[in-house]
Amino acid sequence: TYQADQLFDDVDAILCPVLADGPPRIGALDPNQTTPEERFEQMEAIAPNVALANAGGLPAIAMPFGMMEDMPFGVQLFGPQGADEDLLAVSAAFQAAAPTLAFPHPIAGLS
Repeated sequence: TYQADQLFDDVDAILCPVLADGPPRIGALDPNQTTPEERFEQMEAIAPNVALANAGGLPAIAMPFGMMEDMPFGVQLFGPQGADEDLLAVSAAFQAAAPTLAFPHPIAGLS
């Protein structure tokens, strides 16, 4: 966690995409890979910044922020240990400025 905290020597927070390359296709996670190391490799390939925050024990929040190929995509904000309240305040301001998302398909019976 010390190395993860060093990321914030010169910045208060880091904003990055949640996913490396759009939503994973169904079946992208191999159910036969069951060791923690294999699962971590899979997650790191799909969402490397989420894996960094989890492995470093850093507070983080993921937020929707736009559409990509008719699918919503998100951004992640993470900061140093103990910055939970600060991240919530920044994410609230960020979401207030975010574009309104209109998902093109009904979800769970909602239009």
